[in-house]
Amino acid sequence: MRVLSNHVFLFLTAFFMLGGTAWASGIENDPVGARIEEAMFENQEHAIGYRLEVLVQSAQMRLIKITYFGESETGVFPVWPAQKRFDREIPYGVEIPITHALINPPWTPTKKMLEEQRKKIESGEKIPKGKIYRPYKPAEKGNPLGRMAFYFDSSYLTVPLRLHDNPGLPKAEIAQNGKPRGARISRGCARAQLQTLLPIANLTTQIPESELRTLIDTKKTHRLDLALPATIIFIKG
Repeated sequence: MRVLSNHVFLFLTAFFMLGGTAWASGIENDPVGARIEEAMFENQEHAIGYRLEVLVQSAQMRLIKITYFGESETGVFPVWPAQKRFDREIPYGVEIPITHALINPPWTPTKKMLEEQRKKIESGEKIPKGKIYRPYKPAEKGNPLGRMAFYFDSSYLTVPLRLHDNPGLPKAEIAQNGKPRGARISRGCARAQLQTLLPIANLTTQIPESELRTLIDTKKTHRLDLALPATIIFIKG
């Protein structure tokens, strides 16, 4: 069952309790039923939530708009998900709630990353400048999380995963379906262009893009709470 299914249940319950049965029976003079009928058709495209579907192998992400009357795809965007060797860290098929977003997030390497780096250095391997794992401050040049990151409910995860901007993304390509695609290059997180994340943040937080860009320009960390529920699911396709 989808995370947002409770919204539909509550709406239908209210519909029948407030006179929807009278409307369905064709009683045109019932004022409550008439108001519900009008509201239903006026708001049938009104979003009650969103779902992001990351197609890992295809390196694409679908944005799904959820209404009381169903779901519709509103866009397909390039995404740069985990390399195949990190497949085991991806929670395939699990719809995960998105808890919040951060503008200008800080970044700290995991213990696993630091341990791998230590072993490489001890073995004599030279790590290129800019590839050395270290903490990054908000908006610092080279910060792997870029200028925006969406965070997920950690109870669904075994390793830290996010959907985030990245300063060094390769150029998107055009896939066979005619839509832009990225490539599998990350350690687990899904990377996306800031121009993709801004509209998603606008839809889920209801904060205008112009205001989001102003917050980015402050170079300080800002937490964005969601105004509408949103989830993300990783799909192998």
